[in-house]
Parts: sequence; C-alpha cells; structure tokens
Amino acid sequence: MVTVVVAAFLSSGLREALEREGFSYLDARGHLHLLSPGGVIHLEGAERSSKKAETGQLGVHGVRVVQVLLAQEAAVSVSELAKQANASVGQAHRVLTLLEKQGLVRSSGRGPQKRRDVRERTLLLDWLEQQPPATRREPSLDVALYARRPEELWLKTSTKLSTAGVGHALTGAAAAGLYGVGPTSVPISLIRISPEVSLAQAAALMGAEVTERGANLALLKDTGGVGCWGAKEKDGIQVAPAVRVYLDARSARRGEDIARQFREVALGY
Repeated sequence: MVTVVVAAFLSSGLREALEREGFSYLDARGHLHLLSPGGVIHLEGAERSSKKAETGQLGVHGVRVVQVLLAQEAAVSVSELAKQANASVGQAHRVLTLLEKQGLVRSSGRGPQKRRDVRERTLLLDWLEQQPPATRREPSLDVALYARRPEELWLKTSTKLSTAGVGHALTGAAAAGLYGVGPTSVPISLIRISPEVSLAQAAALMGAEVTERGANLALLKDTGGVGCWGAKEKDGIQVAPAVRVYLDARSARRGEDIARQFREVALGY
C-alpha cells in the first residue's frame, strides 16, 4: 500500500521532508514523487514561465479586481466584475485583457453576452502572488492596545474602528487564526486601515498607544482597498478577503508555512 500526499501545492521544503520520510506526493503544480515496488517516479513539475511573471499594467486597483475574480463561482461580464470589485469598467476590462493574454482566463459569448471565467484558480493565484503590487510593503504604524487574549484584541480593535466609521480588516497570520489555521497567538496582528484615514488617526480612535516596543498591532495603509473592500465579519471581527489574508500572511517574515496551510484549508486551490 502506497501513501500519497495530495495538495494544491507543496513547498520545496515540505516535498524534501516527505521524500526523507518515504511518502509519495502530488500537487497541482505537477510535482510528483511516487514510490512503487518497481522503483520511483519523480517529476519536478513545470516551472513558472517568465511570461507568467510579467506585471503588465496591473496596479493596486487591478490587484483588487483579481482578488474578486478569484472568488467568483461562475463566469462574469466586465460590468459585473467592475461592480463587485468597486472598479471602473475600464479598469476591469484592462485586467481581464491582461489575464487573457497570460492565458489565465477564457471568454465565451460576444457583445453584451460576453463572459470571462478563470481557467485554473491555482495558476491565477500563483501568478498574482508574483506581482509586486499584490505584495507591496505598505506604510505601517506599530501600536499597543491592552487585551488579555488575541481574540479580545481583534474584537476590541474592530469594534472601536467600526464605531468610528473607519474601514479596516484583520489580515495575515492573525486572520488565518480565525479560520483555525496557524498559531492561536501571534506577536503582532496586522490590521489594514482605509487610506481615507491616517494611521495615526486610526490609532487615536482606537485608544491605542504608538510604540516601538511592546506593540501587539501593526496598522497598515490599505492602498487600493485590497483588504477593506470585500471584508466580511467573522466572530464580530472585520476580516480581509481570503486571498488577501493569504497574500499578507505569505509576505510576512517566516509566514510561508502559515500561508501554505491557509491556502490548503481556506482557499482550497
């Protein structure tokens, strides 16, 4: 009997560990390691082409459009996608045209009936995470707000900001924790703040102390609305869209493992 580990994707480190322990594996990127009585079949999978890594004209607002597109269950028109992503029809059309050139979406119908859908979500997310605007470093402000437990901290923060009318969203490893992925406690939780409000203003409205030591929150400017737009309430806390949670977790130091787990459990592609 051969035990095979199957996943949307497996990091190189995890693949090496599985090989050392004598496990077979397969992921959506084409990595295959199959042990059999007659020998071993090992395929490294297709490398991402340089074409897939081209940024084209994708900006921060385009990132938001792609995030919304990844959440679609069916083909959408340009106008439908623009509305759901809070983008102009022109912005949505440019993003879809870019993705079509990359071979990541396909179209059907003509004129007003034309629709686009994602060919393979795994490949589109792989492509998105390579785009600099999708993982750009944002202006941030470290603050401290008293709470006995992480869940209390997140709820307290979200309640205060919601009461003040400030757009915000918990993201990264902390948000992944609400899905039961990763550690139950993180040193610093990431909160994306609407660019309409300065980070210092947000901190004041929360009653948080700006500090370089002992901080338990990092406020991030949410350029392009990639975290605040489409945020949903979970356990009374505003949480960024799942794709954004993944991208922010992946961008953090030593965050690859948490991001990988979140992608498998919450996204599934």
